[in-house]
Amino acid sequence: MTARWLVNLFLLALVILLGSLIRHEVNRAQTPPTLTDLIASDLLRIEIAREGEPTIRLGQSLQGWRLEAPLQIDADPARVDQLLTILNTPVHRSVPAEAAALGELGLASPKLRLRLDALELAFGGIDPVNGYRYVASAGLVQLIDDRFYHLLIAPPLDSVSRRLLPRGFAPVFGRLADVPLAANALTGLENVTAERIEPLTGDPTGTPVALKLADGTALRFLVSEDRRRWSREDVRLL
Repeated sequence: MTARWLVNLFLLALVILLGSLIRHEVNRAQTPPTLTDLIASDLLRIEIAREGEPTIRLGQSLQGWRLEAPLQIDADPARVDQLLTILNTPVHRSVPAEAAALGELGLASPKLRLRLDALELAFGGIDPVNGYRYVASAGLVQLIDDRFYHLLIAPPLDSVSRRLLPRGFAPVFGRLADVPLAANALTGLENVTAERIEPLTGDPTGTPVALKLADGTALRFLVSEDRRRWSREDVRLL
């Protein structure tokens, strides 16, 4: 009796295992492939090359993403996260590149390229039937939802962090003109974010503000009279 129960239990376990394997294969067959198999947290470099526009380069460190060109400043993490959803975007259809009419698809000489570490994605035109975007990569032409093109053609300023102070910059001393800033004012500046960011043109005016870290590292601004416009001459941003 015991041996029969053991056989029955073994058969039951085998049936459950086979059922799980079948469900896994069915789900995998029904799930469309994704544009890449990259993991966002593993990436070190992003490069956006646009014809006639400055190339945008970003690098990731333990502190987060930072613009490296054409500006050197912290990147907006939400903006980068939004862009990197392209890694897992579904591919609706793909064909070998050698079998595609690249000229007609806008891929013979792509005007926009996205490089993610060693992987390059070239962006072409729009499929007139479904409105999908043609993307060439690794010998394939693939069709994806057209949700990323506007992010890739946006100006570099759109990728700049809106925080007033650089990431990890916690000042221990500050001065507005000749007046020292109180400790609570310094702490408050760490949480200030910009309503908008603009290029700094001409010669900036305003009251000088100097902020310093414990090691003496300084960050300087010129602040308007109403305290709403903060200019950084080192990166030419307002």
